[in-house]
Amino acid sequence: MEMPAATPVASRLRSFVVFEGGGAKGLVHVGALRALETEGRFDFQGYAGTSAGAIVAALAAAGICASDIVDPETGQTILDRVEERFRKPTSIFGRGRWPVIRAFRAVWFFLKSRRKRFIAGLCFVLISAAFFVGVYYTLLPNIYMLFSIYGFVLSVGFALGIYMIGHFFSAGLGRLGDFRALLQAVLQNKLFPNDPDHTVVFSDFGAGFGPTLKIVATNITNCSLTLFCPENTPNISVADAVCASICLPVLFGRWSVRGADYYDGGLVSNLPAWCFDEERLIDPKAVTIGIEIDASPGAEDLAKETWWVKAIRTIIFGASVLNKRAVNAFISIRLSTEVGLLGFDLGRPKTLQVVLDAENATRVQLQRHFEEPRVLARFCQLAQVVVQKELENNPEALKTRVISKKIRASLAVAPNGHKKSVRLEHCTNFETDEDIGLVLPMEGSFAEEWRSSPTPKLFKKEDLLHYLRDPKHDERRRVIRSDLQWVFCVPILANDGDLRFVTAIDGGDELAHEWRGLNELFTNLGQKISDIFAEAVELV
Repeated sequence: MEMPAATPVASRLRSFVVFEGGGAKGLVHVGALRALETEGRFDFQGYAGTSAGAIVAALAAAGICASDIVDPETGQTILDRVEERFRKPTSIFGRGRWPVIRAFRAVWFFLKSRRKRFIAGLCFVLISAAFFVGVYYTLLPNIYMLFSIYGFVLSVGFALGIYMIGHFFSAGLGRLGDFRALLQAVLQNKLFPNDPDHTVVFSDFGAGFGPTLKIVATNITNCSLTLFCPENTPNISVADAVCASICLPVLFGRWSVRGADYYDGGLVSNLPAWCFDEERLIDPKAVTIGIEIDASPGAEDLAKETWWVKAIRTIIFGASVLNKRAVNAFISIRLSTEVGLLGFDLGRPKTLQVVLDAENATRVQLQRHFEEPRVLARFCQLAQVVVQKELENNPEALKTRVISKKIRASLAVAPNGHKKSVRLEHCTNFETDEDIGLVLPMEGSFAEEWRSSPTPKLFKKEDLLHYLRDPKHDERRRVIRSDLQWVFCVPILANDGDLRFVTAIDGGDELAHEWRGLNELFTNLGQKISDIFAEAVELV
């Protein structure tokens, strides 16, 4: 693989990487991590993860690079360097437990079909009926004497059977003891190769010891979320925290750490993008990179699922929008895969291909993320130049007859999921102004105009003050450039006709509104700007 030119550390983006849970689907995290590491533009400050993401986060924080975990080029994996009994990914479930998991998976897949569930239920009813009929005729000669004894024995047997089945699933189909020992050994060999007795704990990360590490688990003792990290749990074993985070009910029994019982962290926060909130307050220029797993089934598959399966899917994957909603400077890498939740027996060729596909998909998304702002900023600059030249060529449009103050250009963009606000982005000539990145409400600002009527509009200074007259806009009025005289807004539509963003160009020289050609001038400018950004829409 051709590596990109190294970026000086001082100019790299300080980054926090968050890995989502997803069982065997978490294999895509390795490919995403390979792409991030070889990109050369990131300075990793910390890692966090839930469930399968917790495993990758722990390895990455310990300095184990993605190519050491799975390398599609050499075909080697991290399991090739451990004990023989841990060489298969299925060893995560404990010795001799995979056949049980595989049988459970087969039954699960069989029962996913409504037709097959009906057949299975019908067979159960027929077998039960045959059993009771057989017992009835066998005991018929002594039915009055033995019925009560038989009924008592049958009831006790049924109750014991239900209890044993419940206990079996509560104890879990797999065992995490071997995996815990394996992970502890891997982390210890990497961080403390000369101290074989050292138990790797959270205080071994962050605060001068490399990237920090945070892991989420569900505390069922206190009915709460637990965030394992150097600040909260400095002396807790990382291997124990990871086991707590991956402890999915039914597959595993609850995992105990310091007297508390835990289950899979995906039950409370499957994408813990929020866990670096304090770090971002201290370092606002840092970015959070979320590696998400697209676990949405197709419409046909979704129709086959029962309501409780859909409910579980919603609990685990549906809350990611909340976990990342308030995170600024968030880079979302969303990866899809055909690997199943329990697809730990893929085989090496498919494993390598999944990692390689995820790596390539991550590179494409990273390129789009970093290239799109550059493209849009360049088009903002072109729009600013066009307006400035037209005003220079038509000095009668200005009361001063000459441009004495700067003309700026930006895009008003609605962040994903936002319906009431826009943010000024991709700004040109905003270098010394406080309103760069300003958030404007749709209602109560000039942004409301182009939402209801997507046509170019020219706003005077008094119009802006009118729109921002509400006391809740006091801070916005304060940061807007003091010499602002006008804003020219041009809505830019996507190919499907929906509003994509709005070009907002403003100036500090007062316009000659009494000049008859002013409206025609800005009408022509609106068309030119629309033509400029038509190409931008095609590119991004």
